[in-house]
Amino acid sequence: MSFHVVKSAHFRLLIDADAMQANVKTITHVLEVTHDDFFTAFPTDRFDHQALAGPAMWVCFQAPKRFDRYARLADRRDMSHLRGYYSARTNRVALLLDDQPVATTAHSSRTTGSQRDDQPVTLEPRRIDRRISHEAAHQLAFNSRLYRRGVMYPLWAGEGLATNFERITTGPLGPMYDNPDRHARLVQVVRGGRLMRLHRFASMVRLPENHDAVVDCYAQAWGLFRFLYLHYPKQLSAYLAAAANTEPGWRATGELRSAFIDAFGPIGPLDAAFTRWADNLADSD
Repeated sequence: MSFHVVKSAHFRLLIDADAMQANVKTITHVLEVTHDDFFTAFPTDRFDHQALAGPAMWVCFQAPKRFDRYARLADRRDMSHLRGYYSARTNRVALLLDDQPVATTAHSSRTTGSQRDDQPVTLEPRRIDRRISHEAAHQLAFNSRLYRRGVMYPLWAGEGLATNFERITTGPLGPMYDNPDRHARLVQVVRGGRLMRLHRFASMVRLPENHDAVVDCYAQAWGLFRFLYLHYPKQLSAYLAAAANTEPGWRATGELRSAFIDAFGPIGPLDAAFTRWADNLADSD
């Protein structure tokens, strides 16, 4: 494979020579905005991390066959069901370039101080922007040492963080702001009686096989991470710092649950508080 190298302030992109017709300027813009929003969301006076030590690497493809071949060679896995992923093994993001439109009728619910502003959002025209910002958040978490490569994180901590940085609207990213797609799905989960109790969800690492259940899990992960960020920021910071100091490798369910309790206290009261928060989302929509 032959690649062109594209550089931005904090990223280096290896772009398949056959894919250079893609709008590289737009891709690097989304990456740099995500970088800035990420570090705004996690200031150093509240969270233990540091600036990137070097450029974050991306490998981009136009042809699915080349993307699949790269995944098999670099990560020794079949990733043909994905269109992009962050690899802790290589510390790179592999991205399949496409330009699918985003389809949603969700509304934005942003809170600024005591003011709430509910209004239809202006959507980005490209689904790939959502994928870029999601995978960038994974990569930034590990390269800033907010997270530690090789440590097993539960779903709410891993995908919960990344779903809070998905570029769905033209506004800023992060758990301070709403993600209208995940918000809308979480409301469906609550109204459908599918919200998982934290006794199980706080230590959950495996996704279900059913596609709809997977989407539900991502929505609950988004909601739980945002809830903890907004209402338990000191405890969330302590949880992430403790995880970053954990030895890499497999962690049993009991260990994951104990780490959650050490940071946030007994699960029962927190589960009740999160359920009330999620119920309020459903009641206000």
